[in-house]
Amino acid sequence: PDVPTVNGNNPICGSGAIQMTGVPGANATVCRWINGNDTTTNNSFNTGNISQSTDYLVQSYNANTRCASDNITVSVVVNSLPSAPQTGNDSQCLGTVVTLTATAAEHNIVRWYASAQDDNILYEGSEFHPSHLVVGENNFYASAYDTLTQCSSTERTMATATTIDAPAIPNAADTTHCGH
Repeated sequence: PDVPTVNGNNPICGSGAIQMTGVPGANATVCRWINGNDTTTNNSFNTGNISQSTDYLVQSYNANTRCASDNITVSVVVNSLPSAPQTGNDSQCLGTVVTLTATAAEHNIVRWYASAQDDNILYEGSEFHPSHLVVGENNFYASAYDTLTQCSSTERTMATATTIDAPAIPNAADTTHCGH
């Protein structure tokens, strides 16, 4: 039989499992996946949870003739997760611009969120100027996204925008003059 083709071999971030599908080559009926001493005869193959890059062998197999093609190697890449960025807080009077900062590793962009679990990205970039702040502490969260591996940090770092209410302007009628 001819060698198979394999679909679904996408990189994994951190750890996880991936489902791959093999298409048997000509004159074959099924794919055989070889992982160490384990052999699975099926067109689809699940790696199970892995945390490091791993090579798998796959071949086309004809169950009637019991003939197999040469093995091909399928490499499943596990990329490391980027570290969460380091953040800086800012304190300003209400109504002025607050600047939160974050520093991430090379090839990483900073993503800002309203909470540690929120999936809605508020802004991408190392300087974030949040709006609609209330008096007091306004917390935001930054993650790092690696543009090369397309992996995000699992942890987010909090940054606090503290807004201070401007003091009231004194009323001229409330002043007292000495000696008059």
